[in-house]
This record gives sequence, structure tokens and C-alpha cells, in this order.
Amino acid sequence: MCTCISKHLEVENDRLYLDGVDLLQIAEDYKTPVFIFSESKIRENARLISDVFKQEYGDCYIHYALKANSILSILRILKSEQLRCEVSSGGELYKALKAGFKPEDIVFNGPGKTLEELKYAVELGIDCINVDSLYELDLLANLAEKLKTRVGVSIRITPEVSAPSIKTGLSKTKFGVEINQVVKMIRHALEKRNLNIKGIHTHIGSQVTDIASWSKASMVVVRLADQIYEDLGLELDHINMGGGLPEDYTETIIERDTDVSSYLWGSIGISEIAKTVSKSFKELKYNTKLYIEPGRKIVADTCLLLTKVVNFKERSFGEKWLIVDAGFNILPSMRILRWYYPVINISRINEKHDSPFRIGGPLCDGEDVYHDVEGEELGNPRLPKYRRLPMNSQPGDVLAILHTGAYGPEITMNFNGMLRPAYLMILQNRVVKVIRRRETLNDLVSYEEV
Repeated sequence: MCTCISKHLEVENDRLYLDGVDLLQIAEDYKTPVFIFSESKIRENARLISDVFKQEYGDCYIHYALKANSILSILRILKSEQLRCEVSSGGELYKALKAGFKPEDIVFNGPGKTLEELKYAVELGIDCINVDSLYELDLLANLAEKLKTRVGVSIRITPEVSAPSIKTGLSKTKFGVEINQVVKMIRHALEKRNLNIKGIHTHIGSQVTDIASWSKASMVVVRLADQIYEDLGLELDHINMGGGLPEDYTETIIERDTDVSSYLWGSIGISEIAKTVSKSFKELKYNTKLYIEPGRKIVADTCLLLTKVVNFKERSFGEKWLIVDAGFNILPSMRILRWYYPVINISRINEKHDSPFRIGGPLCDGEDVYHDVEGEELGNPRLPKYRRLPMNSQPGDVLAILHTGAYGPEITMNFNGMLRPAYLMILQNRVVKVIRRRETLNDLVSYEEV
């Protein structure tokens, strides 16, 4: 089974094809910037994650995290692959339902759910709400009582386990309930007749490439579940390990760029994580369900972004700059998180990618670059100072930016009056479908009133 987008890319007659579709022709027909998804790759990822985890732990349920990418066409594909979903807002809950997910397929996460959002979820009767505090638990209990219903609840805990990149499993963050407060909180919850305590939930971070973190977190939640059982006699319906499955952001069809942070290499596989988590779960004193909430790992490498070089300059000290039509308005993680994405010149796909270039976006902002300018000034850059491209790269060339399916399309913006790009899907029959249209100038003012 394929495990990377490069297996879906093929060079023929100096043209690069994704799932048999000519990408230069896509750029010509649909203009740039434009995102292109592979339906086949989405399905491969969903099946691989599901198969691997269920092979290690049969009573396992994969809940796709909508925050990674909530485009309806993608959600419907994942629904057809028998995945469930995790939402973190009322808006995501609405989209999940529009995509066909049933309420019993949905868990609701997040530290700041409003009363209106909770009411929406309770009235729908979703599987579980992952509560983030004692305050939220009581709010939910009072709401359920008023609505004369019973609601499934899981307690989000902080296992005090760190992660290599984005950390969410520590009590110094805004998330979750401290471990030493959980038994007391559940005892309190059991007194509320409108609450059905179904599980505990944790999420230690995004892009977790350290297997020791997975091991420690899974052992912490299993020990806590055993303690809950011993102290309260409660067998949990499920334990939710959250997401964080890592993606290899260096995978490309040209030479890998090794000058990137180690956590971007995705150095551990799904199978290793599944074995580690399952080993801990099998030590539990009773049988329970395992919930997993992957987002990035399902969609990141299913998409690439095409962008065109629109300007060129060469400095007196030798640096060459390519200015492209996609900046951090299209890929905000590039600036916010200093996230790395491989870049290849598909107009010169058969030419050697060995010449150093600086790459900048079109925005009137000094940080709109594919490099870590601030880090360079401080002496600890998190991104390569140069990108390697063909020596003759020039305006008019089309570049492909890989692994942009997660947290790219989801958080585009209109900064500088830029229009959000179109999103395309290459279907399994090689038909290209627009799954979200490119914005028009009128869209820039459609929500405003004078």
C-alpha cells in the first residue's frame, strides 16, 4: 500500500502527473495558486491507519479530526471509508452532519465550547463530549437536565507528557484536567444523573515523532483508567488517545532537504505507534474501546499547491530571489509555525534541483517568505536558508509545494486583499473536480456593510 504522495507522482515527457493528470495543464486551466487533492491517496491513508490500528487492537475506532481539513468532499470520502470524526466547534459539527456523519459517530473536543454549541451537541445526541474542566462538566450537567436528556461525557486529561513540536499534553497549557483531579471529578460527575461518564481523553500534541511520548502517554491513561475502576468501580466505555500521528514532510520526488527540524521527518511509523499504544491498552484490567483522532496524517500528503513565479531579482552579494503568487495568506503555518514544505519546479522537472534560491510570497510583509528570517538573525533558523531549484528557474515557471493538505486549505486568509484559491480533487477515474471555487473580488466585500 502506498505511504507517500510521491508514489502518486510520475514524470513523463518532461511533465509531472498526479494520478495521471498533467499538473502544468492544471495550472494553465485553473490558474494559480491552486490546491489539488488526490482521492486515491485520501482513501489509502484512511485505510492504512484503520487497518494498522485494528490489527493491533481490534476494538479501535478512527475519528478524523476536522480541524486538519473540513472540506465537505474530503469528509464524504472519509465517511465512505467507515471513519468516524472529531469536531472542535459548532461549525465543524454542522459540517460533519452535512457530510453524512451520524451523531453517534461524532466526538466533540475543545477548551472553549460555548453554551450554544453544547446545546447543539446535546440535542443531536452525539457519541461523546470531551469536557475540559469541572466548570464545563457542571455546565453540561445543568444543560442536560434542562433538556431532560442524558449526555455522554469523556474527561480530557493532561498526562504531563511532552511532544517534540506542538505540545498540548501538559498542565501548563490551556488544555485538560490535571491527573490528580480526575477521580474526584468523575466521582462528582457520577452524582449527576444526566451525565453518562464514557471515557477519558488525552492529546499530547501534533506531529509526535517520539515513540517514548506515545508509550508514556498510553501508560498514563491506562493506569488512570485502572485507578478509576479500583476507586469508583467504573469501567470506561473507551479511552481516547487523540491525534498526533506524524507526517514525513521531507518526502519528495527530488533530493530530500535534510536541513530541517527532526520532527518534520516523521521518523516513526503508524505501525510502531499502534503497537506501542496497544501494548499499554492490553494491560488494562478490563476491555475497553480505543479511540484515535488523526487529522494531519490522513490529509497532509494527499495534496499539493501549485504556485507560479511572478518576479525575480538577484542581489549584488549573489542571492537570487523568486517571488511566487502564494504566500502565507495561502500557507499561514509557513509563518506562524515556521513549517516546512518541499518545493519543486514542475516546469523544469527533469532539470537538476541544485541551485540555491530564496523564495518569497506576494504579500507586503517581510515575513512572507519560505524561510525563517527571524531565526536566521538570531542564529537558530528552523527552516533552510535556501531552497534548491533548477539554475534557470524564472518568472512563468510553476512550482509545486507538497504535503499541503492539512492546516493549509483550512486556514487561508484574505490578507492584502488576496483571494482564496480554488481546491480541486482528482477523482479515482482521473476526472478533475472543483471542490471549492476560487474566490472573486466580490467575495472580499460580501460580508461587509457600509
